[in-house]
Amino acid sequence: MKLKRVAAFAMAGVMAASLAACGNKDDGNKDKPSANNTQGGDGSEVSDSGIIEYADLDLDKDCKDLTAEINFSNQRTDLEDKNYSGKKWTEYIADFNKLYPNIKVNVNTVTDYEASVSTYLQSGEYDEVVCIPNVDMADLSTYFRSLGSYDTLSQNLNYLDGKMYDNEVYGIPSCANANGIVYNKKVFEKAGITEMPKTPAEFIDVLKAIKEKTDATPLYTNYAAGWALSGQWDPYIGLSATGDTQYLNQKLVHTKDPFKDYGDDTHAYAVYKILYDAVKEGLTEDDYTTTDWESSKPAISGEEDLLNLVNSTSEVNINQDSDGVRLQRIIEAAATGSESYDDIVADWNQKWGEAQEAEGVEVTEK
Repeated sequence: MKLKRVAAFAMAGVMAASLAACGNKDDGNKDKPSANNTQGGDGSEVSDSGIIEYADLDLDKDCKDLTAEINFSNQRTDLEDKNYSGKKWTEYIADFNKLYPNIKVNVNTVTDYEASVSTYLQSGEYDEVVCIPNVDMADLSTYFRSLGSYDTLSQNLNYLDGKMYDNEVYGIPSCANANGIVYNKKVFEKAGITEMPKTPAEFIDVLKAIKEKTDATPLYTNYAAGWALSGQWDPYIGLSATGDTQYLNQKLVHTKDPFKDYGDDTHAYAVYKILYDAVKEGLTEDDYTTTDWESSKPAISGEEDLLNLVNSTSEVNINQDSDGVRLQRIIEAAATGSESYDDIVADWNQKWGEAQEAEGVEVTEK
């Protein structure tokens, strides 16, 4: 069977599994696969380094006599839980070993994956196969071997641009997730809303209309599920708020004061201000501390909630906010009046600048 779709294991949405750069990890192995390829005995492309090109790998024929032991880092601790109802890591590895019986795979699941694996990458000591954390796209070749050109791989694989730089692909996603807002049409009709909001101000107006004319909760924050809170809001500060496909993964880290008010309803300032204003205006649930992620999903199918931000992608991880503490601060401040929104983002900008200086990040974007 010719390899057409490969289910690597990935952080939801934007993370992808990749082979770590082979050889000495300290040298970074920045060299891309040689363009001077030769034909293997079965017609597959073989690079000068002796590695079969990913796009030409035939699972029925290639590397059947290969003996190796490899380590695989991932974040899916649930797949090791005996009570998990889906397919577990032991089953995935068993299926893999049917194809490659002489390759032993050690599965290493990490709870605080983003922070831990990013540290491993910096140290140069990381597993042969990992789920790629959020790194500057320009640095992908420092840590990982290219799997081939986008032009070639995209003929058979989808969503490869998530971990691509200079037309070279470094990770293969296992799935794709859609970000968006789920809204209740019946509640819209009751509130007399006939057009979708196009600006943050119009969005807030819609929430106000829902509160005034219906019994529905206008916006459900999912405060208590910190991971869901950050996962819902953070992805929108990229393409959705800037129109720039490179902003989130390439420009943001080099931006000075990325939380400042750009004055045109764009960028992170405008995104997070929606959340602050909605809470301040009483347009969210009565008690944000009792929100529940699981029950929020079916609730919107009735008439309990109007809007529920849904998203299962990995968050941008600004200031290591994987547990949602940063955005919970917005909700708490808006609900209690303890901090203004501008004070919060000013603090974020200060910490952002301090982190850039400490890490030696070049500031090239205004």
